[in-house]
Amino acid sequence: MKDTGIINKRGKLPKVVDFKVEKGKVEYKLLPPYGISIEDFQNKFDKLEQSLNGEVKLLKEGSFIVLKVNKNPIPDYVEFEYISLPPGEVILGYSRDGPFKLRFSDEYPHMLVGGTTGSGKSVFLRQLIVQLLLSGNVDLYLIDLKFGVEFSVFRNSRYVKEYAENEDDAFRVMLTIKELTYKRFDELKKSNAVNTEEYYMKPVFVIVDEFRNIMENKRLKSLFEELLRICRAVNIHFIIATQRPDKDTVPGSLKANIAMTCAFRTRDAVNSRILLENDRAASIQIPGRFIFQFKDDIEMQSPFLSVERARLLIKDTFVVKREKLSGVLDLANGEGYEDYSLY
Repeated sequence: MKDTGIINKRGKLPKVVDFKVEKGKVEYKLLPPYGISIEDFQNKFDKLEQSLNGEVKLLKEGSFIVLKVNKNPIPDYVEFEYISLPPGEVILGYSRDGPFKLRFSDEYPHMLVGGTTGSGKSVFLRQLIVQLLLSGNVDLYLIDLKFGVEFSVFRNSRYVKEYAENEDDAFRVMLTIKELTYKRFDELKKSNAVNTEEYYMKPVFVIVDEFRNIMENKRLKSLFEELLRICRAVNIHFIIATQRPDKDTVPGSLKANIAMTCAFRTRDAVNSRILLENDRAASIQIPGRFIFQFKDDIEMQSPFLSVERARLLIKDTFVVKREKLSGVLDLANGEGYEDYSLY
């Protein structure tokens, strides 16, 4: 406490009144001296984690502060392994406690992913999409505004309903999502249900790579922000990614509608603060390492998945469109054609 500066003006330090040790975790119950509050601990968060060599969580219990330290190591590298989960659930990454499972819901609706080139952001999105495709019974709408490079491997999956690689196509996809959103609200009303927990609706994901282009387009930006506000109630979720998280790309109004953030290595502390409101992402050194922020910050390692292996894993979800008259085979989705596995 002294080394990290958690000491009052009279030189008094917090007193340890109890502690517990269990499986690499230590929990301290502290009685802070007069003039020291939980905010003083929070302001020294990074120094506390460095000094205690672990992930720190803080809780207030009456006059006491509970300081939890998880000293279990985070793996530096994890090979992707598909774990079967219900549609809409994914293994987000590997934390100090192992695989971190996340179910997208009304409480966990949308996700912001940020990180500079080479940080592991693109691989993270790749393995996330593969998990969603392999779970089945989901609809994906992919918007790849980096010239269609990152998401092209997925465009022929039967679960990918729309694919856009320019702003005009992105606007068309957004209008489709808006129409679907209001249709789902009508379904809830007709069923006399208040949410998708009472009336099941298939999970829908809109995944956008380099959404900076959306924020720079006025008509797209307005429609995008409207959808973020209303989609969460009908099991439609946005996962949006950028390699340039500045104040114009991630304004406060946007963050207010996005509950979750995955911050990979950023170019500097300013970009980190825009994503997390702290500097932690600027000091990340390991490719694939990120900070997941919802209520707390949790450091994780994203599993590595190559493009080649991604293709192999999702090949059974591919669709071959057979032209009935000409007999020409064309890789695409389309109504009125038979489905074939592509090997």
